[in-house]
Amino acid sequence: MLREDYVKDILEEEFYPSFVSLLTNGLLSTETANLLVTCHPVFDAFHFSEANSDDRFLRYAIIGTIAAYGL
Repeated sequence: MLREDYVKDILEEEFYPSFVSLLTNGLLSTETANLLVTCHPVFDAFHFSEANSDDRFLRYAIIGTIAAYGL
């Protein structure tokens, strides 16, 4: 799983109203790119890979990072 797909999945599942708004306004790709930069340290700290993409602590950390970003 790519980081981009991971972030989009979390956006859709945990931040659905924002996800729909971004999708509707054509900003999903732009904001996903911005979030990838913001989440980069978290992905690196957890050594993100297909093998650990289901790690709940990684998920919580990414959710927290996205929430702090302001979506």
